[in-house]
Amino acid sequence: MSDIALESKKALIAAVVAILFNPVSAGVGYFVAKGLEAPKLKIEYINVLVQTEPLVLPAQIFSKLKDDPGLLNDLRSIRFQGHVQYNITNTYEDCENCFKEDRFSRRCVENLSAQLEDARDAYKSQGQYLQENITALEMREVGRDAEIRPMQIFGESIYALIKKDREGALRALKSTKKQLDVWIEILNSVLVEFNKFMSLESVPRTGQVVFLVGILNHGDSDGVIYPEASLSFGDSSISLRKGDKVVRPFNSDSPYLVIKSHSFEEVIFVVDEAGSVTGSLNKWRSLVQNRVQESFSLTAKTVNSRLVKTGRLPEADSPNINFNFRVLE
Repeated sequence: MSDIALESKKALIAAVVAILFNPVSAGVGYFVAKGLEAPKLKIEYINVLVQTEPLVLPAQIFSKLKDDPGLLNDLRSIRFQGHVQYNITNTYEDCENCFKEDRFSRRCVENLSAQLEDARDAYKSQGQYLQENITALEMREVGRDAEIRPMQIFGESIYALIKKDREGALRALKSTKKQLDVWIEILNSVLVEFNKFMSLESVPRTGQVVFLVGILNHGDSDGVIYPEASLSFGDSSISLRKGDKVVRPFNSDSPYLVIKSHSFEEVIFVVDEAGSVTGSLNKWRSLVQNRVQESFSLTAKTVNSRLVKTGRLPEADSPNINFNFRVLE
């Protein structure tokens, strides 16, 4: 072996030994490996949902609806099965739930207006049909010939009722017609209020806002988001906290939000009124209610870093969203 080759071999061996026993090099290698395994979180987008004031039916109209279970049961069981409204918890519910309170979201008003008009028109047609048979029976009572149109009353054929008790059949027809007239009057009153609400050029905002925050983790391990965040705007800031635990990934009692490795989650933050300074909170509400397209910066906290994303209050409202979620204490 030549002297040059021998010296090269010695130098290589010495270099390897130095690397193996050098604690600095070992430490660098450790942290490089840990860095490759660490979560890599990034806020991809922020969708801002702005709530508008609901339609509140006048008490005298809502009481008529509430006090007429026959009408509500008919609407719920026949007219509105399958018609749904979206809410913040990403679940669906029948439009019939709108009748449980006197407040109607814009989405519910949009859904129900056409359906209630159809129901009212159907009741009018049924009422006209009933009136024709009432008139025919009254003509028969005075000896005049009149055709009775086929129909069911209380689950029984009109012909069978007449055969058993003509006067009883006439009373049943008149009673049903009277009930339909009341239902038509109630629906007309509701539709007048619905049409007023839908004709508003600008529906007042409540000042309530929800932030849907899309977070991507393209790292090799799970990432953790703290349940608190902050929102800065102008020279002010307010506190945020996570929304309802039923919304993914808030599906456990843990206060922390886990973003799995190589995955994406949309998380929800709401304004933490108790944790915010009153002056800043009032300033934020005023900006929202007055439709100011204010710029803001949202900061979410992770175990060892902060995720920051800028956004702007939207010009458009979010009428299709029901804000029927809870905020965890």
